Amino acid sequence: MKRISVMLAMLMAVSLVLINCNSKKTEMGWKNSSSQTLTEVQWRDKNDSVNQSWGALSTGGAQSDMKEVSALLGKGEGVNGVNEYRILVQDQNGDGAPDESFEVPEGSANLYTITSAIAK
Repeated sequence: MKRISVMLAMLMAVSLVLINCNSKKTEMGWKNSSSQTLTEVQWRDKNDSVNQSWGALSTGGAQSDMKEVSALLGKGEGVNGVNEYRILVQDQNGDGAPDESFEVPEGSANLYTITSAIAK
C-alpha cells in the first residue's frame, strides 16, 4: 500500500512538471511603421492557415495588442479591404535584411515592427 502511495505521488509530481513545461504562453503584437494602413493583420502558420489576427493598424507606428499564438514558425499578412499584403518585419535572423517569415521564441512576448507591406 505504501508503494502505491509513493508511486501515485511521483506520478502526480511528474504530471505537474509536464503541465508547467507545456503551458508556456507565447505572445506577439505588431507595430506598423510601413506606409500602408492595414484593416487586419494575420499571423499565418507554415501551412498558411490563420493562427491569430489583429484589427486595424494605421501608419505612423500604430501598435496592436499582444495576443497569444500557438504557431511559433510563420509569417505576417496584412489586409486592407480586398487587397492582401506580404508583411516584412525588422531583421529577425541576423542577415541585416527584413524578414517575411520567422520564428517566435516560445514563452516570449514580442512586438514586431512592420517595415513594409507589399501587395500580393
